[in-house]
This record gives sequence, structure tokens and C-alpha cells, in this order.
Amino acid sequence: MFSFLNRIKAFYPVAILPVLLLVVLSGCRGEPPLELPETPVLLERNRVALIVVEYARIHEEPDVTAPVTGHARVGEVVSVIDRTPDERWLFVEPRYGRGWIYREDLQLYDTVARARNARERAKSSGTLPRPDGSGATFPETEFFREAPGP
Repeated sequence: MFSFLNRIKAFYPVAILPVLLLVVLSGCRGEPPLELPETPVLLERNRVALIVVEYARIHEEPDVTAPVTGHARVGEVVSVIDRTPDERWLFVEPRYGRGWIYREDLQLYDTVARARNARERAKSSGTLPRPDGSGATFPETEFFREAPGP
């Protein structure tokens, strides 16, 4: 029995090599490689914004001379749908419409929760973060109203 097991152990590497080679070669059929669409990580970031000016104008087009279709109030959390190539304008979707807002009128966040947390911190301090790093202070009566959000 012992000699039989020794023969199997000696034969094992020789027997497994063809099987392994067959598995490796069967995976290479000459099919084209799988192509995935480009999805840069940065496109998925900063998809939520907090309005940091008292009233942000919502424009039809990304231009200050474009017609204003509405306003977003300070502390409102909005979804960012698109942006201009230079990122000076963001296409946002507040709860009641869609349009372009100038980048300096909002602060970007990765998630709705982070934007809401920033709004809550700002409520307690009375100061909202600005994209340039400064803080914007607003009268308590205006700021402490509950802003609608996603």
C-alpha cells in the first residue's frame, strides 16, 4: 500500500500539468477583450450641493445674461446633474425645477447626508462654507428656516 501511494504522489504533478494547461488555453479563445465605458471617479463625486448665498439665481443657460427661471434659497440641498467644461456653472435640480447656477453660489458635497450635516453645522454657527474658503453669514431669521432638500 505504501509503495502504491508513493507512485500516485510521483504521478500527480505529471497528471495535473496537462489539465492545468488545458484550462489556461481554453480561456484564450481569441475573443476581443471586454470593453467597459469610461467612468472617471471624479464624475461620481460632488453630485450634491448646498446653496450658500441668500438667493441663487437659476438660469436657463450657463450665462449671467440668460433668463432667470427661479431661485434657490440659502441652505437648500440640490442635486448636481451636469456642469460646464470649465466648471463655472452647474446644472442643478432643486425640488421644484431645473437650471444652471453659478459655481460660487454653492458648495459641493459627495452625498446628501454630508450636505445636510454642513447645513446643520451652519445653522448652529450662523455661517455657511463658501467655495473660496470664506464663510458667508446670514441673518438668523432668514437662515434658520427649513430649506427643502432631496
